[in-house]
Amino acid sequence: MSALRVSPRVVLRNGLYRAEAWVEHSLVRVVSDSLSAVYAAIRSFEEAYRELLPFLAKNSLFLRSLSPIELGDDAPKVAKSAAEAAAEVGVGPMAALPGALADNAVEHMLRSGARVCVVENGGEISVQTERAVTVKVVPGGGSGVGWMLMRIGPSDTPMGIATSSKTLGGGLSLGEADAAVVVADAAAIADAAATAVCNAVRGKDVTESVKRGMEEARKLPIRGALVVRRGYVGVFGKLPQILHVEKG
Repeated sequence: MSALRVSPRVVLRNGLYRAEAWVEHSLVRVVSDSLSAVYAAIRSFEEAYRELLPFLAKNSLFLRSLSPIELGDDAPKVAKSAAEAAAEVGVGPMAALPGALADNAVEHMLRSGARVCVVENGGEISVQTERAVTVKVVPGGGSGVGWMLMRIGPSDTPMGIATSSKTLGGGLSLGEADAAVVVADAAAIADAAATAVCNAVRGKDVTESVKRGMEEARKLPIRGALVVRRGYVGVFGKLPQILHVEKG
């Protein structure tokens, strides 16, 4: 059974409810115009984990595979979403699972009638909104950027933002990027793609490794990417408006 470790702390600021809670392995942050949608998002994580934990216990390939796998019809919805996103990118399904959980939470919020839906799951962000919102993106230690504020308007959404780093977070990274930030149509795709881009950033020649990350980004179904390694920066495609950058 999944467990909510601590009851969510909810505050109202600038007309939006903001909450944070731990659910199993997920540090969940939610922003919405609807209090009921905030709780719907958190419940979606509890419900997803109730299905995921028994599934993962019996399906070690889902946990270990570094390449796409096929799932049966009996797999949980979120696991299927992660596997499909990972297959689009060419990585293992776990690379897309945090983003898929965030996307699933936004779906629940929309069904509850919310018009502002922002869900962050350990750094992977899913957004659907009818008013402009600001999200905080933490690229990772060593990137030289402590955090960035990005403005996302209604026409930008649905949107997913994800980060992969050799130094930040608990996800497996085979690359050497200090930060690979990816923007896509969904958080699951962004999550998987950030892993792929970060994995491509390898080698002693830093500038060439960043170029390889950009080359990988161009192959993927994403909107844009930002890669940082040892002070070298590569940008591909279109990123949301960056309002502020705090040096790390």
